[in-house]
Amino acid sequence: SQYFYYASCAMNCIYDCAYCYLKGMYPSAHIVVFVNLEDIFAEVERVLEHHPLYLCVSYDTDLLAMEQIIGYVQEWSDFAAKHDNLKIEIRTKCANKTYVRSVNSVSTVIYAFTLSPQAVIDAYEHYTPSLAERLSCAAELIQAGCPVRLCFDPMIYMPDWKQHYETMLEQVFHVIPMEKIVDVSV
Repeated sequence: SQYFYYASCAMNCIYDCAYCYLKGMYPSAHIVVFVNLEDIFAEVERVLEHHPLYLCVSYDTDLLAMEQIIGYVQEWSDFAAKHDNLKIEIRTKCANKTYVRSVNSVSTVIYAFTLSPQAVIDAYEHYTPSLAERLSCAAELIQAGCPVRLCFDPMIYMPDWKQHYETMLEQVFHVIPMEKIVDVSV
């Protein structure tokens, strides 16, 4: 999109991925949640008066992983449903089935799942859901009519990397109806 932005509603993450840029980005490891969501919505509406917007709201954290605590994914989804010229991307490694089972499909809210081989998850993505759990969550969102993007990044080199990634792709093709995803990023 020509008008790509991102908004930080929270900083830091409940997960502990060894490669994550968030580890050194802030002076504290504490999670900070901004409670002025209405101000962010007002600013987005001001921008939308001038042009459409593609907005990533979950780059500096995993909002879906904290949904049961802060509820911001639902807030963003409700907000996006009111604005035709706004697309929201929710980037996640989460497998929040509670949220998924109550989701209202909004065609302009894209759920972007970071997918890694299970060996990479085990070695580097501490405290995150398994590949199988992430795929199951993504498949349920697709079944509910939600737009889903699959993100194969970062790609991590490790012993037997080729076999690990082949196994992962076989799992993805087995669980996810590829003709129904929005797209893939690598």
